[in-house]
Amino acid sequence: MNERAGVFMRSTKEKNRRMATCLSLILCLSIVPTFSSLAKGSLWQENATEFSPRESIKAVIEVVPGVHFRGIMETVNRTNGVVQYHLRHMEINREIFPVNFGHLKGYFPASMRKLRRKELLTLIAVRHPLRNAIIKALLESSQTLGQLAALCGVEANKVLFHLKKLSEEGIIKPLDVSPSKFGIAEDIVNCLQCYAFSTSLPVIYS
Repeated sequence: MNERAGVFMRSTKEKNRRMATCLSLILCLSIVPTFSSLAKGSLWQENATEFSPRESIKAVIEVVPGVHFRGIMETVNRTNGVVQYHLRHMEINREIFPVNFGHLKGYFPASMRKLRRKELLTLIAVRHPLRNAIIKALLESSQTLGQLAALCGVEANKVLFHLKKLSEEGIIKPLDVSPSKFGIAEDIVNCLQCYAFSTSLPVIYS
């Protein structure tokens, strides 16, 4: 096999691997439950009553890194005040840490402190229903603003707001060959594969 043929085969193999990865992520994004369907009568909630509030809250954060406050509250079926109290003390004890992404705040286990900021923000983003839908669409193929608005079933201005936020953090980017279209940053695919969909409770929305 000559060198050019070898390079071509490696390139084709890499493209096929990336396509397979994206397809599996799209499937995960398509079947994830909302936090409300997860919280109502789920095995998770039934089992959570066997643990203390703090144990339950910590378990949710470990299972669903980047989960938002409301997702924690409804999953463990505790009041706002109880969840705030335990989150504050777990932060003081450095068991967890919060990360802000605009008006959203996601919570992470201490073991994830070494992740890059962009990876942490990506995990927060996929816990939000519209940003989840945008990322799913872009994993499938590059899209324009109008195409994303149609796919997500919302007004273009609303999609544009979230596109700007995701773009500012390098999670998505305009394509060099077609600036009017957006795509997923290469390193984000690996982050999603490793952390976002690795459990039976992959996404809890706020």
